[in-house]
Amino acid sequence: MADEVKLDDNQVTATAPAEVVAPKKRGPRAKKVDAATAESSPAPSAGKGRKRKETSAEAKTASQPKRAARANAARKNDDKRTAAQSQVHDEIADLLQLEKENSRLRRELGDKLRAENAELRKRLGLS
Repeated sequence: MADEVKLDDNQVTATAPAEVVAPKKRGPRAKKVDAATAESSPAPSAGKGRKRKETSAEAKTASQPKRAARANAARKNDDKRTAAQSQVHDEIADLLQLEKENSRLRRELGDKLRAENAELRKRLGLS
């Protein structure tokens, strides 16, 4: 503390007092609006944001062919889906039939092998 600088009382009072800045004040808070009220009466815009584009009769008629094309495409997709679904059902039915045939053939093969084994045992005199 040997490095402390001692100030005279005259020097302390000679400095200008720091300016005190008043804090900014906010405006009143906006009131909360119910969802039902907000939907029925839209709030007036403050001029910010994007305005809605005005639709004319020409624009509406221009969009009708597009709608028809989308509807036709949707119908074609539905037809493709039903065709694909029926094809899948047919394939599943074929697979089930093959599984049944496979199990039947395995049983027949097992029966034949058991009969052949029994005949061989008799020949060899093992049983």
